[in-house]
Amino acid sequence: MKKDEIRLHINKGSPETFPLDRLIDYLDCLRKFINYEDLHLTYIENGSTTPVISTDTLGIKHVHGVLNTPVEELSKAQIKAYNQLNNLLIEDETSVDLIIGDVTFECYFNRQISPQLPEIVLGHSSIQGTLIEVSSTKELQRFKLKILTSQNETITGEIENKQTAQQLGKLILKDILIHGQVEWEEDLTNNDWKITKFVVENWDELEENNLKLLTDTLRKTTNNPWDQIDDVPNFIAKIRG
Repeated sequence: MKKDEIRLHINKGSPETFPLDRLIDYLDCLRKFINYEDLHLTYIENGSTTPVISTDTLGIKHVHGVLNTPVEELSKAQIKAYNQLNNLLIEDETSVDLIIGDVTFECYFNRQISPQLPEIVLGHSSIQGTLIEVSSTKELQRFKLKILTSQNETITGEIENKQTAQQLGKLILKDILIHGQVEWEEDLTNNDWKITKFVVENWDELEENNLKLLTDTLRKTTNNPWDQIDDVPNFIAKIRG
């Protein structure tokens, strides 16, 4: 065996019987788990379902480093790929051996790794956008607002009392900069952060945007029937109270 080759020996079927789509699933999981760019499918060994992948010397060293690291200490994406490959093995009722050069790791993907819990971060922040909604629950004990950002992202915030909600209600379709307590949660799927809670403390009113531009933007969002409203300024004056 060449020292710059990686073999994924699937202990089931043969090149003639193993479904191509399923083999692609295995290779995709392995690629994400290894997390190295210079990988190339060279051939599939005769008589067994063993795709052979070539790489460079640094790639072999990288793979050995990955395999010698406790799985729980790998990146979130690698842990996800490990679990996905393990799920394939469970569904196919088989196992795989990972062969790096002349070193064999038998039944390496043989368990589920507990998913990491998303990290929560609390702090203060500000969000700029167009105030498009102020509403309350039926019990009138909880209030919320919705801000449309320049990226066409809608962010929902909480308002602590009725008086503040009434003041904000007069700013519907105005640009504001709201300040408050924010809770960010790590998005493990996209390796990003998202706002899960925003409690309004105060705000600054910004210069009025052109109403046509605002309503044109709102028409692109869901559940906003602005195309059915003829007298936009009069309608806005009414909802602002």
